[in-house]
Amino acid sequence: MSLIGKQSPPIETSPEVSVREKRSLNFSRAQIYPFLLFFALLLVLYFRIFSFPFIFLDDQWLIYDNPYLQELSWENLTTIINPFAPRHDLGGEYLPLRDLSYFFDRLIWDFAPGGYHLSSFLVHALTCLLLFFFMKKLFSHSQLAFWTSAIFAFHPLQVEAVCWASARKDLLYVFFLLCSFLCYLSKEKKSYGGALLCFLAATLCKAPAVIGAFILGLFHIYFPEKVQHRSLKSYFLFPLLAVFLAIMHMSVYADPAPTEKFHWAYVLFSVSFSLSYYLKLFSFPVNLALEYPLPADFISSWDISAYLSILLCLLISIAIAYSFLLARKNKMFFGIPFFAISLIPTLYIVSFRSISPIADRYMYLAIIGLSMSMGYLLFQISTISKKHKCYSFLILAFFFLLSWQRISYWQEHEKLADDNVLRYPEVKSSLMRRSFQLAEKGQFNEAWEVFQRLGNDHKYWLQKARLLKKIKQYTLAENTLQFWLPSAQKKWRKTRAIALQLEMHTLKGEEEKALQILHKWFWEQSQRSKIQEKALVQVGDMKQRHGKHQEALLYYERALLLFPKEAYIYSKIGDIHLQLKKMPTAEKWYDQALSLAPDYLPAKINLGWCFFYQKKYQEALSIAKNILEKEDNPYAKLLREKSLQELGNSKK
Repeated sequence: MSLIGKQSPPIETSPEVSVREKRSLNFSRAQIYPFLLFFALLLVLYFRIFSFPFIFLDDQWLIYDNPYLQELSWENLTTIINPFAPRHDLGGEYLPLRDLSYFFDRLIWDFAPGGYHLSSFLVHALTCLLLFFFMKKLFSHSQLAFWTSAIFAFHPLQVEAVCWASARKDLLYVFFLLCSFLCYLSKEKKSYGGALLCFLAATLCKAPAVIGAFILGLFHIYFPEKVQHRSLKSYFLFPLLAVFLAIMHMSVYADPAPTEKFHWAYVLFSVSFSLSYYLKLFSFPVNLALEYPLPADFISSWDISAYLSILLCLLISIAIAYSFLLARKNKMFFGIPFFAISLIPTLYIVSFRSISPIADRYMYLAIIGLSMSMGYLLFQISTISKKHKCYSFLILAFFFLLSWQRISYWQEHEKLADDNVLRYPEVKSSLMRRSFQLAEKGQFNEAWEVFQRLGNDHKYWLQKARLLKKIKQYTLAENTLQFWLPSAQKKWRKTRAIALQLEMHTLKGEEEKALQILHKWFWEQSQRSKIQEKALVQVGDMKQRHGKHQEALLYYERALLLFPKEAYIYSKIGDIHLQLKKMPTAEKWYDQALSLAPDYLPAKINLGWCFFYQKKYQEALSIAKNILEKEDNPYAKLLREKSLQELGNSKK
């Protein structure tokens, strides 16, 4: 017996929609107030994240320490857009729209974390709105669209993507995919070009967006009346473009093949386990974690859980096949293949890796399919009676409260890492991050103890060398790198390892070895990179510490030729001339540094001392006062006292 009462409105609509029904498909004024309430509830749920700091997990290197965000220059902007530019400091990925979103956040908010969180929240809110219109366009029913978008908006699995600034790419690619879907469904003349453009934009936010081309194919199976204005010839351009973009993305940042090979049966188990685990996370979103163990960590041998996972995967496959047969009769089966197809990029069925990691943010697109099914169920329940409608809202309230609790975990990155290490001590990436957190706090012995639990996994040897460098175990770090480098297959990983090796030689004062590495790997590079700049400056610093000022100048000037808009290099050249007591020359270099970065503190202070040594005490005093108005700096205080003393003596 159907759950729909006699008076409930039907989901299916006839091809000949009346004028009144057509008007109901538009966004009327009567719907503004429910949407304002919806947005207000979403704001109440997430308003706390505006005061959250950056999270140690990726936010530090991707945003706060990203050299392309340190200076808002045209050169950095074009580097982000240029597909042939080095991607070392961008995770080896070509995701220009994600990086541009950070660039404009930097322009508006500087490095205030709240601004970045606000941007992520707004993208999520707009995505929820687009999902409402998408569902309404497909099913011509506002209530079903409301329940689906509400589950999508308030589900606890969405918290990670919204609270974590580094997960912005997940928000953006789903936003653009929904725009592409809506354009594809539209009958406007220019909508096809808009669908292609939005699909391309989605793939430039995150590589798995290519799966959207195959989701579009589902429209022709389940909703042929909605896409009858689109020929199959026009559709096939999307999968062709998707294949091309997938190859491009894999060539840029695909991980090398693991040394350990897995049997096809274990790969099948990994895929089955991941699918069943995602269903569990959606249905019972409690005890969510930052990172979940891999299937190999859960099950060491083939036990009942393995067979149950494969059985569930087979049932899902049968349900998808059955849904294709009933596509014309019951369109609500559309959510099942939508869910399964959306997860394909995260399951590594065709990939360089054989085991699929599990994360909440990977569900950001796939959850739409499950939200359709659950939204349909809640809609059906709500149509029985007012009492049953309360039950549906209670389920939404339950998700809201779970999300509220989950958001509190994202306030402190240390709490996240500690929680994950305690709950899942077998998750290696959590152990690695926790060890670096301890090292940042100066707890080196504890950091090394945590890191040793990773074992000899080659994937973490570069991080191991970085940690050893932090705890000043340079010899061990160098040995680790030398052992790991021959097996490093990605160029950008190898470049980072060699840059780390050079840094350790400069710290130890091994000038000859540092120069050998510099000339072999960085001096001859045809493409400019921030690592190359850093290497030249490091060798220059080493030469300066050894008192070889003229040689240091050569390295600084070479770095300046490659990167003429870096204020700190001008300041370093000024420092050398200041040490050589060439005050007018030093003054010119400091002026150039401050013209590029007016608030660059080392150049300001040293320019003040440059004035002081030239007996321009009034100018030196003015600089000291200017610095002290903004912050309490001991060097500026000393400069002020000395300048006042000399001015007093001159008056006497």
